[in-house]
Amino acid sequence: MSNTDLLKRSSYGYELPGELIAQTPSEKRDMSRLLVLRRSDGETGDFLFRDIEGFLEPGDCLVINDTKVIPARLYGRSEGLFSMTKNISIHSKPEYSS
Repeated sequence: MSNTDLLKRSSYGYELPGELIAQTPSEKRDMSRLLVLRRSDGETGDFLFRDIEGFLEPGDCLVINDTKVIPARLYGRSEGLFSMTKNISIHSKPEYSS
């Protein structure tokens, strides 16, 4: 994929069956799925998160995000068009405590 392709929305279109979208976190967090993209040839592979060490190189930075989030859905309609839109937005809610 070229740098100009990276700017095109069409480069990111794909079919994602609803049954493949996680609704809850995995009980064993290291057993969650990990999709890996090999930059050299664009090949992808499915792994488990516990395999991540095999993909990290010295000097890599792994960012851990442990913020609390709530899911929110917004339904809308584009004015002048005959289409409905549904946006799913996830925002950090720091005032919630565990």
